[in-house]
Amino acid sequence: AAKPLIPIRKAGKLPRRAAAETYRGEYAEVRVEMHADAVAPGDRVLLVDDVIATGESMAAGIRLVEGLGGTVAACAALLEIGALSGRDRIADHPLVSLLGKL
Repeated sequence: AAKPLIPIRKAGKLPRRAAAETYRGEYAEVRVEMHADAVAPGDRVLLVDDVIATGESMAAGIRLVEGLGGTVAACAALLEIGALSGRDRIADHPLVSLLGKL
């Protein structure tokens, strides 16, 4: 069965109990959260982001999904900034960039 949209948001934005991950952002540490009941063991998830730059935010999403027992089937982004090598950070997961690399 298909999963609904599962938002991953900055800390404090979700209404229910959440699982959290921290990653190094451009200027500071960033804490992101996902509802703790959004992914069950064995669920397969497609992670989608607008841009893959350093790959840090996508890697945090992968840790969130896998920490709840799910599997990241693939990652997708609208655009990839190739010079920042974000693809390397998530190399264990397939990545599709819809508009390609800059």
